[in-house]
Amino acid sequence: MLLVVRLAYLWMLLWCVNANGRDLYILAVGDSSLGNCNAQSYGNVEGVYQIGIDGNVKPARDPFDWSACAGGSIWMPMGRIIIEQGIAQKVIIMPVVVPRAGVRDWLPGGSQSALLTRAIETISKKNIAFDFVFWQQGLSDVKSFDSSYKNNLWRLTKEIGLKVKADRWLIAQGSSCRSPLRQDLRAILSELANAHIMSRYNGPDLDELPPISVDQACNLTGIGQRNAAALWIEAIKKSEIESKKFQKETLLFYFR
Repeated sequence: MLLVVRLAYLWMLLWCVNANGRDLYILAVGDSSLGNCNAQSYGNVEGVYQIGIDGNVKPARDPFDWSACAGGSIWMPMGRIIIEQGIAQKVIIMPVVVPRAGVRDWLPGGSQSALLTRAIETISKKNIAFDFVFWQQGLSDVKSFDSSYKNNLWRLTKEIGLKVKADRWLIAQGSSCRSPLRQDLRAILSELANAHIMSRYNGPDLDELPPISVDQACNLTGIGQRNAAALWIEAIKKSEIESKKFQKETLLFYFR
């Protein structure tokens, strides 16, 4: 039995080593900081691609097909860093993002439900599997936060998880932008991010971005885009460690 545990653990380590040579697929859902409502636009970066409206993979540049707004995003600097650091050879991104959309807006009957449904249908038709789902939602819900937020958030992420193949979710924090932090909202996001049995892990805490990173409309500046990209990459790396730790502990539990 001990041999089984050791072999399983070695397999996980080998997968992480080989991950450096693979393509990295990222789906992002949420509000404007993950979309193209930010200051600096970027052209093509070698090795960085997006999933277009038709579901085909094509070279990426700002603005992304599934993202609202026509400005810049975090994705091009993030993709460049991921490739330069050897995390992956190719990065394929699909940001389904609408500014000021709250959790309710993505649920059935909500204002963005049709967009999300169309995106999921495209993913399913092309049989796309993602390495990560990035979830950045909170700032849009600060003013409308109520007792239903937790149930709506868990319901939405569960529904997406049932329809979209993804190895891991990263749940970001971010609820301030020149207003007091919503500790109750942050606690709910933290609870979801620690549901490791559901492959949920902590994303970056975007409330830690310095003031120079955010403009008066609460969108990212050029510096903010690069800073946010760096925080997401750090979260990817941390989640690799946490995932291996959780899987190891789970294997030890079931095979002891």
